Amino acid sequence: DINRTIGERMGEASDLSNMGRIHHDTGNLDKAFEFYNQALDISEQIDDRLAQANELHNIGNIFMEKGELDHAFECYSDALGIYKRFGTKRHEKMISQKIEEVRIKMRE
Repeated sequence: DINRTIGERMGEASDLSNMGRIHHDTGNLDKAFEFYNQALDISEQIDDRLAQANELHNIGNIFMEKGELDHAFECYSDALGIYKRFGTKRHEKMISQKIEEVRIKMRE
């Protein structure tokens, strides 16, 4: 059954994202990046656009912490585009603030 398979993949992506969060919270950015990317890949495979935006946001945060501002800006911008399509105003506001933060850092 395709719905069960998609549900299983969604759960797998969620688990990977949670593992990424644990590594992110403990400062292991490279490992967090790996888990977030795996979650993003699955989200793309099952066409879960909101999960994709969330993972792009997470990956953007990693890039931001590493000082890779161009990559952070790209991830945040891609996430914003998805959030706008779905009308998730809270997420739009949050990611717009992140984009502004990147712009400020780029000018420093």
